[in-house]
Parts: sequence; C-alpha cells; structure tokens
Amino acid sequence: MNATMPSLSRADAGDDMTPTQQRKIVLAAVIGNLLEFFDFTVYRYFALTIGKQFFPANDLVTSSLLAFAVFAVGFVMRPLGSIVLGRYADRAGRKPALTLTILLMALGSAAIGLAPTYAQIGLAVPVLIVVARLVQGFAQGGEFGAATATLLEMGGTASRGFRASWQLASQGAAALLGSGLAASLGFLLSDETMHSWGWCILFLMGTLIAPVGIYLRRHIREEAPATKATATRDDPKRGLYVRNWFLTIFSRSWA
Repeated sequence: MNATMPSLSRADAGDDMTPTQQRKIVLAAVIGNLLEFFDFTVYRYFALTIGKQFFPANDLVTSSLLAFAVFAVGFVMRPLGSIVLGRYADRAGRKPALTLTILLMALGSAAIGLAPTYAQIGLAVPVLIVVARLVQGFAQGGEFGAATATLLEMGGTASRGFRASWQLASQGAAALLGSGLAASLGFLLSDETMHSWGWCILFLMGTLIAPVGIYLRRHIREEAPATKATATRDDPKRGLYVRNWFLTIFSRSWA
C-alpha cells in the first residue's frame, strides 16, 4: 500500500459504532445546547421578576429594560468564546472542551439561581448577574462549534446530517421545556411565592442537567485526529500549492 495514502478520517473511523453508541454521542453533544437555551427561555419568562429582584428602579419599565440588557450581554461574549474554546478543542480534543463549556454554563445558571437580591447586598448583585451572563455567553460560543463538530466527526459517515440536525432540534426542545415548566410552576405556586423564590427553581433545575452532561461527555469515544491533507515542508508539490494560492489571490484582487 502506498505510504502517502491519507489515513481514515474521524467519520470513517466511526462507522463501526453501534446505534446505542451513536445515540450517546448525540445526547452528549446536544445536552449543553439544551441547557443553554433552557436558561435563555427561563430568563426571558421571568425577566420582569429578575428586574425587580436584581435591578430595582423607579419604574417597572426601567428595571425590565436593565434585565433584558444584561440578558443581551451574553451574546457579546459568544464570538470570543467561539474563538478561544474552538482553539482549545482543536488542541486538547472535543471531550475536554465540551466538558468545560457545560461546566461554565452550569456555574452561570447556579449564580443566577442562588444570587441574593439587590435589597440584601446592593450593587454587588447586578455585577454578579452580569458576570454570570458573560460566562454563559463565553461557554455557549465554544459549545456550538465543538458540539456540531462532534456530531459530524463521530459516529461514522452514515446519517451525519441527521445527527447534526439534533443541534438545532435541541434548541426548540429546550424552549418548549423551559416555557412548559415555567407555566406549570405558575399554576402550582402563588404569585408571591413565584416572585420571591419560585423562579429560582428552574435555574437550579437547569444546573442539575450539568452532571449528566459531564458524565456523558467524559465517556464518549473520541477518535484520533485525522491526518491533515496539507503539504509539508518536504513535499515536492509544496511550491506548486504556494504558487497556486498566490495566483488565486492575485487574480481575485483584479477581478
């Protein structure tokens, strides 16, 4: 066999996985995404309560706008999280990166669910909530790319599109789950109880998902990285690759 023949890719190497192993991969990959969008839904559902608890103002509109502004802060960290954690996933592997992202998201959820009110510690609690949202946004930025790559690379070449589709399907499922549980608590608890501590239950429930996700992600099978099909320094065709790249850039600049 020719020594220069490229090795099997990760997807090819996973063709021998059983259906049970593939289902575990899908669940391990999407559970972090499910946790993130569950928290998003719960936060939006209780935005008015969160505004009163953590961002009191002279009127309800101002406190609500502050609550939604802090909610939006998490999106600012997503690009940075995707770059930093994506690089970490390439160096350390998918499993360590996915374990780290779900741990960070769980810490953010716990910080929001267990945070004292503004009346108890003053300005420190808005700072705590902002930091928690920044951590969640940073984690989600790295979560989506690493989880999607895991779904595509593991489990073989068959049904890769179906496996990857669960990434977006989990977002809808998390939204339905979060809104359904929030509405159920609203019927079971009184308004005073909900505004006092009942809303925290859902954030803590989301945190309880994290140990399951960490366990699944630490026990999924991860194939060795595939051999890169790039030219090495000793490759006689390397000069041809460089010239073709230069000509492509030059021609596009004059197009």
